[in-house]
Amino acid sequence: MAGRVVPQDVAAWYVGRSATEFLVPENSDASITPGAGRGLADCVKGIESQPVTALPFSTPHAGRTFCVRAQDSRDIGVVTVLTASPGEGPVKVSVDYFRRHG
Repeated sequence: MAGRVVPQDVAAWYVGRSATEFLVPENSDASITPGAGRGLADCVKGIESQPVTALPFSTPHAGRTFCVRAQDSRDIGVVTVLTASPGEGPVKVSVDYFRRHG
């Protein structure tokens, strides 16, 4: 949440990776947003109407956006994939973090 890379076992909220897909906490909701550069409203709508359980590199490829919402529905990350490829290659993302108060 502070824009730092930390081990996922010490983070309350994270986006990680395996060799083939992005990883999010099991108690989170996620969606893949059609098109590029979608915002918060599109993410919330996608999570509510078309949630996903997997975020493979083949689906949210470079330029695509996916969203992750914490279980308490207060924290939402809008993640834009800058580069991603299966295997050992680098993965670069841009994350916009939103927190709903109240």
